[in-house]
Amino acid sequence: MRPSCPAAGQKLWSPRRFYVILDNQMTKRICALVPAAGTSTRMGSPKQLLPFGGKTVLQAVVDTLLEAELDDVLVVLGHKADAVRASLAERPVLFQTNPDYRQGMFSSIMCGLSTLQETADAALIALGDQPHIRESVVRKVAAAYRNGNEGIVVPVYRGRRGHPALVDLGRYFPEIRSLKGEDGLKPVMRGHPDDTLEVEVEDGGGVAGYRYAGGIPGGTGQALTGVVAGRTTPAKAARRRPRGGSARSRSSPAVKRRTARPARPHPDTRIGSAWAGSLRGLRAGP
Repeated sequence: MRPSCPAAGQKLWSPRRFYVILDNQMTKRICALVPAAGTSTRMGSPKQLLPFGGKTVLQAVVDTLLEAELDDVLVVLGHKADAVRASLAERPVLFQTNPDYRQGMFSSIMCGLSTLQETADAALIALGDQPHIRESVVRKVAAAYRNGNEGIVVPVYRGRRGHPALVDLGRYFPEIRSLKGEDGLKPVMRGHPDDTLEVEVEDGGGVAGYRYAGGIPGGTGQALTGVVAGRTTPAKAARRRPRGGSARSRSSPAVKRRTARPARPHPDTRIGSAWAGSLRGLRAGP
């Protein structure tokens, strides 16, 4: 029996076409960039070294990236560099030290991108304080880049952008290098909508921001007593109170603020009881 002809417009499959696509995917080198140089001033101890389940926060992030089988994982060091490096000593990752880490995260990202731009086609930027990112999300972002033509790939959860975000270094590193840093990478990551692919993901671990909301016993990096999503810290809350009185109540007509809801535990079974998260405090993605 003769095989039926393909429908109009249908592409014929061929071994040659298959191997061309496969070769194109394999030649796109994707390296993860993890900025882990921050001083964590508000925490009183480096967040990347805080316990998270049976690991540290940074170990959880790095292990997820390694499980996703990217070409390399580069960790940018700064504050407590020796301790952070030692915590990852048994993991096959690369290190780069940012001498200007006190200038903020953007300086660490620039340090990492400058290192990767000679050997990688794209950098997948994963924050060192987001241990809830899933391997499936990392793989989905990487696959979208390898299978497509867009130079920027961003995961989206319920309409909110998050991490890890990917940027093609051949296309955008010159523009990134010209940035001043006031707005981070946003002028690039949000400035090319025609070359950006937003990938819907089913897990929000890469868009939830975990912020200090309680004490750390002894200030030595022991388990957190309270972490909630959002940007408010005890110091910020104190500054918002009116002088000479207590904070305004929710019923006051002069103040319109959304009442915070109790944080719910993340469904990830790896999370210790010291960590709690809520997607109500999603921080702005790239």
